Amino acid sequence: MRREKMKTQKKNKKYFAFLITFVSVIIILDIPLSHAGILGPSDRQVLTKRAEKYWNSKLTGDMITCYQLEEPRYKKQVPVSLYVRTGSLMYKDVEIKDVQTDDDNGTVKVEIKYFIPALGSKHIFTTTIKDKWKKIQGAWYHVLEDNRQRAR
Repeated sequence: MRREKMKTQKKNKKYFAFLITFVSVIIILDIPLSHAGILGPSDRQVLTKRAEKYWNSKLTGDMITCYQLEEPRYKKQVPVSLYVRTGSLMYKDVEIKDVQTDDDNGTVKVEIKYFIPALGSKHIFTTTIKDKWKKIQGAWYHVLEDNRQRAR
């Protein structure tokens, strides 16, 4: 009986040593747990990718992709044919500055460089906005209504 207990204690020490080594490597190499395969990607990482897709689509004029990323409630009210005709800005550059998530709500701080062709000018304006996002059934969607608040 005593031998079995000693074997179990040795086994436990090996597992514990392995666990400590594994965690130490993750900490030393500064590997996020999601990259170590322990956890899936965080909401923040998923939202960042989704926001990048949305804003890069705006930049390239791919309004169909943008429309697909709008929240479902908005898409029920506005047909794609109307959506693609809205907007008078031409985007020159977009950059995601910060992403915050809180449960099923997200805020993406975006710096936008744009011009307004209707003015007949090529002057580039720069602004930073707080873009709202909402997680619905596990996927992040852009919230267009009352969306564009100036970042402070």
